Amino acid sequence: MKIRRLKILNRKFEKFVKPYIRPFNYTDEESPYDYYEFRKRRKRFNQLVSVAAVALAISAIVSIPWDWERIIDDNNLTSVYTESERYPIAVYVLDSGSANCVLVHSEEANILIDCGKEKADKNVLDTLDILNIDTLNLVILTHPDKDHIGNLEQVTDTVNVERFVTCENGDYELSELYGSLVSKLREKNIDIETVKSGDKISFGELTLDVVSPIMVYDTSNNNSVVVKLRCRNFTALLTGDIGKKAEEDIVESGADISANVLLVPHHGSGSSTTEEFLKAVNPKYAIISVEQSEYLPNDGTLTRLINFGCEIYRTDVSGNIIVVSDGEACSVMTEYDKISRSE
Repeated sequence: MKIRRLKILNRKFEKFVKPYIRPFNYTDEESPYDYYEFRKRRKRFNQLVSVAAVALAISAIVSIPWDWERIIDDNNLTSVYTESERYPIAVYVLDSGSANCVLVHSEEANILIDCGKEKADKNVLDTLDILNIDTLNLVILTHPDKDHIGNLEQVTDTVNVERFVTCENGDYELSELYGSLVSKLREKNIDIETVKSGDKISFGELTLDVVSPIMVYDTSNNNSVVVKLRCRNFTALLTGDIGKKAEEDIVESGADISANVLLVPHHGSGSSTTEEFLKAVNPKYAIISVEQSEYLPNDGTLTRLINFGCEIYRTDVSGNIIVVSDGEACSVMTEYDKISRSE
C-alpha cells in the first residue's frame, strides 16, 4: 500500500511539478529550445500561483466576521446618522446581538435604554460619538441581565449621566456585572432610582410613560421596565424582556399601550408577543433586536407579527435600525441589509 501511494505521488510530481523546475546541471547553451520551453512553463506557473492567491484573498474577505463588516460600513453608518439628525426625534435600535440597546436622540433629551452585550460597546460608543452626545439625560436599565447591562460602566466614564433608573429587583440572583455597575454609579454619585407602572418621566414634549412592572415579579425578565415613548403624535413601546405573564398584566391594567413602533419583547422569543398584547399595541413597525440563531427569532412570533400586518425589521439583517419622526409621521432607516450570516 505504501509503495502504491509513493508511485501515485511520483506520477503527480512528474506531471505537475517537475516541468516547472529547472535542473541544476542545465545550461542555456546546451539546449536553447528546452530553455525557452522552460521559461514559458514557468511564466504559466507564476500566473496560476497569482490566480490562486487572488482566489484565496477573496475567500478570506467573504469569511470576515460581522464586526469587520461594520468597520467597512462606517461611512454608510455616518451618512445614515447624519440624515436621521434632520428629524426632531430619532430612536436608534443598535445592533447588539441577542441583546438590547436603544438610544433616543431628540431636541428635548438624549436617553439610553439598556446597553447590549459587552461586545457591542464599540457600536454604542461610536453612535454617541457620531451624534456628538456628551450627556445622557436619562439612562434606563430595564432589568439587571448581562445582555442589557453590557458596558454601561464604560458609558458612564465616557459621557455625563444625569439620571439613572431601573426596576425594583425581586428575589433572584444578581450578577457580578450588576454589582460592579452599582459600585461605579455610587463612585460617580449617580443615584439609582426605581420606577413602576404609572410613573412618568418628561422632557418638554417628550414623555416616557412607565407601564410595567405592575408588581415585583419572581423573574428578572418579567420585571423589565416597559415604557411608552410619546412625542406629540409619535409613539413607541419599548419592552425589555417581558414574557407572557407581564404582557397579560399590562393588557388587564387597561393602560394605553398603542404605539406606532413596537420593540418586540425578549428578542422575538416564543414566550412573548401574544396575540392579545399585539392587539393592544397595534403597531405598524415591529423591530427585533436579535442575532440570527436556531431559536431566535421564534417562528411563531414572526408568524403572529406577519399575520398582524406589521413591517418587521431585524438587527441581524439590517444592522442599526433608526426610526425617525417629525412628531407626526414616522419612517424607518437602516444601516444596511447584511448578507445572511448563516454560513
